[in-house]
Amino acid sequence: MGGKTKLVSVLLLIGIVAALLLAFNLWSSNKELKNKNHQLSKTIEQMELVASEENELFTKTDSFLHDSMQGKAMDHFTKRYQKEAQEMIELGEFKGGSISEMKEIDVFSISVRKQEKDMRVYAIYKVTLTGIEGEFVKPGDQSVLFLMSTIDWVKENGEYKVDNHTLEPLSSAEEVVKKITS
Repeated sequence: MGGKTKLVSVLLLIGIVAALLLAFNLWSSNKELKNKNHQLSKTIEQMELVASEENELFTKTDSFLHDSMQGKAMDHFTKRYQKEAQEMIELGEFKGGSISEMKEIDVFSISVRKQEKDMRVYAIYKVTLTGIEGEFVKPGDQSVLFLMSTIDWVKENGEYKVDNHTLEPLSSAEEVVKKITS
């Protein structure tokens, strides 16, 4: 009986060691899974935050473009950029005179890119103008322009504001029509 008891004891000891190894392995795997799950949760949080910021900037950019074409862009500027724009106006860099009014704006593309401290947005859009006081001086005057804006948005007092805006004409509608018809 002594040999059988020793055999049973050895087998029981081997079974206990195997069970402990299995339990440790399961515990270790579970800990790894929890760490990976935590990392994935943080990654998803960051992605949702970025998506939320991008969505906010899409909306703000669209509003800014519409307001810019109606002469209300300063409401969207940072204090620094408002001051800079005001100085340019006072220095006479913006000449007064007759201005063609915007009739319609169609935004084709808004692309948001994260920079170091700010967000840069590229927007491509078409503007239809009414002409000076609703009338064009010459039949050849441009009524439609394709434009691209590069806008730097920064947070000021917790809200995104425009800190720089570069506007470039891409092509006039007349040029596009000439190329298509020729």
